[in-house]
Amino acid sequence: MISREYRADTDRDHAVRIQREVGWIEGEKTDGLDCLLECGRTRMADLRGRPECMGISVPGTIRHLERDLPLSAVLSITTGYAGRKRGLAGRVTAELMALDRAEGAEVAMLGVFDHGYYDRLGFGAGSPDTWMGMDPAYLKVDVPDRPPERLGTDDYEEVHRCRLSRMRRHGSCTLTPSAVTRADMLWEQKNPVGLGYRDDQGVLTHHLWLGSCKGEHGPYWVAWLCYRSWEQLVELLGVLKTLGDQVHLVRVKQPAEFPLLGLLEKPLKRLRAREGSRFAPYFRSVCYWQLRILDLPGCMEDTSLPWGSAEFNLELSDPVERFLDGDSPWRGAGGEWTVRLGAESWARPGHSPGLPLMVASVGAFSRLWIGSAGASTLAACDRLQAPQELLSHLDDLLLMPAPFPDWDF
Repeated sequence: MISREYRADTDRDHAVRIQREVGWIEGEKTDGLDCLLECGRTRMADLRGRPECMGISVPGTIRHLERDLPLSAVLSITTGYAGRKRGLAGRVTAELMALDRAEGAEVAMLGVFDHGYYDRLGFGAGSPDTWMGMDPAYLKVDVPDRPPERLGTDDYEEVHRCRLSRMRRHGSCTLTPSAVTRADMLWEQKNPVGLGYRDDQGVLTHHLWLGSCKGEHGPYWVAWLCYRSWEQLVELLGVLKTLGDQVHLVRVKQPAEFPLLGLLEKPLKRLRAREGSRFAPYFRSVCYWQLRILDLPGCMEDTSLPWGSAEFNLELSDPVERFLDGDSPWRGAGGEWTVRLGAESWARPGHSPGLPLMVASVGAFSRLWIGSAGASTLAACDRLQAPQELLSHLDDLLLMPAPFPDWDF
């Protein structure tokens, strides 16, 4: 392998240098990075005896409909200035996935600086998130009867437990180590504030984390909303409304399967009326995440589609193999498979006679499996080919909610 394990005694200053060079750290604050270095798998790649590329991953889960699958969450791939265009980032990413797969991960996911780079490692685009900039005063919800409790970075353990027990929808992720939540709370945030509620036993049940509360009138940034029911979400929106006398703009991601726009009073009128203002509302849809299947039989075994079935031969190509050395514990997911999708799904090596053939890249097939794009769409715009009858049948079979990770990394 080109990468090696991170050594805290000699590598920590180099890790900070690399993060500063790529702009992930500004100033002297390094608490968030230190948390990740302690809790994740960190690999370093050297150039001329000096670390120039660093990758960090942590274990987690991703939900496919009602089932949770083991996840390799790739949190950071960063390369210092002296190591650019040397193939380090691709190799380190591939080796992180190989090591995580050897420990049971079935899916890998990462955030991207742009689309295209990680496609060559087998990743496929997810679904877009909708970010909204809104004036909280115009939320059509009631102000909560009870005041919220203030939360701080010292409360990260129970905040993390609350995140793990939140409402989960299709595509949602959890990251297992509690230090990840502490890093999220510490990482370069401006005057962060947490507000939440407990049940009768004192357990934190729902909360929001404002990652940025700068300026008298904002804009503020909601880093995450965490809740177990729609009623709890509405209560948190009521907390945001209480800020509306002073704060003119709050940036928040629309929750999965929840039409937040419908809770705003005359949103389009306000969009037009404040155009050009510092506090102008906005709606922006963008996809910052990609994923890929690491273990095809494992992912199929954890897939249940009780409303129908399909069976086909699959010729799966996986470009990650060329980034891995011969000693890698994992060589990708490519090969010839027979796949069945249904109430009980599976993938078995080899082709079966008489079945239609799908030819796909692992990135395109991962998009099909998670539901970020349909079969016919992928046949038109990605690396997936199959008979039209099979494509049409899969369009109907794989009708799922849009995947929503609900945990940024």
